[in-house]
Amino acid sequence: MAGILKRLSAIFILFLLETMVDCGGKNNNPFSPDIPRGPESGIVDTSYYFYSSAMDIDGDSVAIRFDWGDGMISEWSSFVASGESTAMAHCWSTPDIYLVRAQAMDINGDTSGWSYPAQIVITGIGSSWIKKAKMPTARGGLGIGVVNNRIYAIGGYSKYTYYCNKNEEYDPLSNSWTTKNPMPTPRYGVGVAVVNNKIYVIGGENGAALPTNEMYDPQTDTWTTKAPMSYPRECLGVAVVDNKIYAIGGYANGSYLGTNEVYDPGMNQWYTRAPMPTLRAWVGIGVINGKIYVIGGANETGYLSVVEVYDPATNTWETKADMSIKRGGLAVGVVAGKIYAIGGFDGKNFLSINEEYDPISNTWNTRPAMPAPRRALAIGVVNNKIYAIGGISVFGNYLSENEEFSP
Repeated sequence: MAGILKRLSAIFILFLLETMVDCGGKNNNPFSPDIPRGPESGIVDTSYYFYSSAMDIDGDSVAIRFDWGDGMISEWSSFVASGESTAMAHCWSTPDIYLVRAQAMDINGDTSGWSYPAQIVITGIGSSWIKKAKMPTARGGLGIGVVNNRIYAIGGYSKYTYYCNKNEEYDPLSNSWTTKNPMPTPRYGVGVAVVNNKIYVIGGENGAALPTNEMYDPQTDTWTTKAPMSYPRECLGVAVVDNKIYAIGGYANGSYLGTNEVYDPGMNQWYTRAPMPTLRAWVGIGVINGKIYVIGGANETGYLSVVEVYDPATNTWETKADMSIKRGGLAVGVVAGKIYAIGGFDGKNFLSINEEYDPISNTWNTRPAMPAPRRALAIGVVNNKIYAIGGISVFGNYLSENEEFSP
């Protein structure tokens, strides 16, 4: 009996040793690589390097490969130490927005999942975007007014000051910024209009939607409080026709709005006009031939591509051709009788798209994409050049980008 027990003990010990060997020898898959690091924009038929690295819990060497977002996947790189960066280059032949991902493989052939993507915007050779001096205060949800060929970037929301009262002047001629007298009421999601070289900053929010209307005089660098809107609103659209300011749409108290009010600066009074058919906020807005084009935006149904035109002369609305992509948080510039709808967010992606609308043919055409994808940016037009300034990008980053587009 003692001999049997001795043999069973030996078998059990051998089983434990084999189990320990098996467990110790099991290979673990490497972790997914870091988000690839590389340029945010480029031009066709030009090679750009992206870098990534991956950790392996076993300390195995790893190789990296890249999915370039255009249907091409690279070969595996050479093996490098766990955590060491690998670089590969790729060129894209077609203008578009591409998502670049990375995958890791260890020395045993086990692979990771794909990384989160990086985005690169590829434009055509000779595209008309130029990076200019960055705005001093990175922010989104700001408004812009143009007076005497100078751009005033006002309000918004920033990482460090939150609701912002910043007022920064950009001179395209000298490509320089100057800090001006701050706005009395810090706020985000404002509408901005210019009448007789005075800048009106309307609505917005700083914890709740506001009816606030404050006027800035660039000549004296002073602010004056004016009559508030009848309805507090944030993320509204503001436009000027015949020296009257129209405040359209927006968001307040959990509701999207079609509200349309007109402000007469001479009388310092607001009047209600025909409401916009589609209730929405985060619209783009522009004026051509005395008519106001309200473009895109968002409401409880999601992001929108709708275009509705308001005629102040008849107090009526008309529907026009939709944009190709549903989006809100875009910005609009008008040059030579055409509307440029730029950037925004479609519910998943921060966008660089630049679409041109021709009101005569009621058609949209794609133009060179903006280099920095973003939403909640603002646009100013000086000498037929569009300046796309500020905004919010992936991971909630507030931007100081200033990019010039020449249609």
